Amino acid sequence: IQIDHVQHVLHGRFDFLFTFAMDPHSKRHIVINIQMREQRILLENGVDLALVRWNIVDFLAIEKNIALVRMNEAADKSGKVFAMMFNQRTNCVYRKMHEMVHSGQLGELKRVNWIITDWYRTQIYYDSGDWRATWDGEGGGVLLNQCPHQLDLLQWICGLPKTVQAFCQEGKWHDIEVEDDVTAYLQFENGATGVFITTTGDAPGTNRFEVTGTLGKLVCENNTLTFWKLSQDEREFCRTAAEGFAQPPCEKLTVETDGENPQHVGVLNAFAGNILHGTPLVAEGYEGIRGLTLSNAMHLSSWLGRPVDIPFDEELFREIV
Repeated sequence: IQIDHVQHVLHGRFDFLFTFAMDPHSKRHIVINIQMREQRILLENGVDLALVRWNIVDFLAIEKNIALVRMNEAADKSGKVFAMMFNQRTNCVYRKMHEMVHSGQLGELKRVNWIITDWYRTQIYYDSGDWRATWDGEGGGVLLNQCPHQLDLLQWICGLPKTVQAFCQEGKWHDIEVEDDVTAYLQFENGATGVFITTTGDAPGTNRFEVTGTLGKLVCENNTLTFWKLSQDEREFCRTAAEGFAQPPCEKLTVETDGENPQHVGVLNAFAGNILHGTPLVAEGYEGIRGLTLSNAMHLSSWLGRPVDIPFDEELFREIV
């Protein structure tokens, strides 16, 4: 059933609860007070779920993921399905990027660049709710509100970096208390580097995701995936080339995909399929902590004014927050 009033939830009985377009404080009120008994819940946005009775709940948390460590531990003990609404993983271009990177078609990872600045917001957007762009209401700004899917995709496709140096500017373009402009430098375990840039203050904005490996470069832009495919591994070519300005032969290809992009419907179908038939989920619940770890590392690095290794000191993060 569709619920549009907190009291209906607190006093009603139902088989499945789906909340949407509800402010975070009401969601938090529901989760803390409701007694979940043989019921399933689907939340549009994550709230602090420490008090949810995991032994009786199948849970699909969406987008903003708070208290995930406790959620993961509780879900492990429950035997119930726990999944994340990472609907962008169903997009054919990102699925193809994941496939190509993980199958070795790009060789060893060298560089990752994502400029995702097409989130332009005006001041009235932030003024439309007292919970918007606040630490208490949303837990952050552009990283937590606009970019959780991009941060998930970055780590899903390329892996988590080992070190982050970030510059998060709070209220640079708007009268808000949280970050609306971020530039982050990433270092990966194998020596690859990356840059992640985002803001809600650029008009027009850009969405361009590049992944470079020793066998070529993938570029995702305007819903098109392009592969610059090298004829041989760049590292080998560099060591053996007889000319100083020579470049390895390269073929530019438009990558074909299956064209499917089911988004939320795809995740919901997979969630139901897993409950009913044990078929794979789009994203396991435990994976939600990875994108959140990346955004938290960016925040912590910016607050401390220095690079932060992953995993970082969680107690220090809580103290600062």
